[in-house]
Amino acid sequence: MKSLQKLTYLPLMIPVILLLLCACGKDDIGSTFIVETETEAETETEVEIDVDQSGTPPPTAPGREANLLFKSGFEGVSLTETMYDYQYIVGKDTETGYYWPPTILGSANASEPSGIHNINDDNGAAIDNALEVVTGPNGNETTTLFQRVNYDVQVTQAPYQINDIQENPDELYIAYWMKTDASSVQGIDKWRAIWEYKTANYASYSNGFRMIAFMATDIRGNPYWMLQGDVSPQNPIWQVRNTQIPLILGEWFKVEYHIKWSNGDDGYASMKVNGQLIGEHHGVTTYNNDNLDFIMLTQVYGSNYPMYQWVDDVEIWDGVPE
Repeated sequence: MKSLQKLTYLPLMIPVILLLLCACGKDDIGSTFIVETETEAETETEVEIDVDQSGTPPPTAPGREANLLFKSGFEGVSLTETMYDYQYIVGKDTETGYYWPPTILGSANASEPSGIHNINDDNGAAIDNALEVVTGPNGNETTTLFQRVNYDVQVTQAPYQINDIQENPDELYIAYWMKTDASSVQGIDKWRAIWEYKTANYASYSNGFRMIAFMATDIRGNPYWMLQGDVSPQNPIWQVRNTQIPLILGEWFKVEYHIKWSNGDDGYASMKVNGQLIGEHHGVTTYNNDNLDFIMLTQVYGSNYPMYQWVDDVEIWDGVPE
């Protein structure tokens, strides 16, 4: 199997708002990719490099079956009002038996519980969260997590954060179904983040690590997916773009993330959409051995508003399920 990906590195002087615009560089992952450079006149040079890639991720460790850590389709649970910038999903999922919030990797901490973090929400006016019954990915009525950012105040966003993680995973697999609006990633130079995690020292922008997934368009309006590991928004360690698998807007799709935690060459990260490999990276999934702090299980954050989405059927495993 061959895929077409774009790998880019961004110099430190490029501001955050240009993160998804221009790039140059190379990476060590096996793939078909384009090295792209752009000038201030918005010209570019593209070099296609074909490298065979199976698209098959490293298996879970031999002799060890993956264990289900959390599963929920939001049936029977409830959503609280905003308290100290958070809204909490609480209760037992009546179909799966799992309780919200997820308590993976030692995250069950009453002083910093997991929930939807309404960041710069203009006293609630900029963000809407709800449990909403809609037609789901299989055509049946289902309860979903609906989230909308109506406008931006200052990096307004609404991630569901699994907070205060106490243990680094050996391996982690996260999957769910989502459906975005049809317009927020249309046009020139638009982007939205859909998933992230950060380590304890990421806020220093020098000693921590973030992994983040995007849906985006470039300065010509061409759409792409992107998976990135960085020490700051302006300083990616590695970055993978896929321009060959179309963005899915206004329709349900399944997204999967597979992580093997490492500060070295034996680390691994991949992203799939509807079973198709968006991109993968062999190498670091943290930086300076910094510990995992929190996971943005879902994220609503970008450059074009209003922006909204539905999420259903969340699963978290300690390896890739068979």
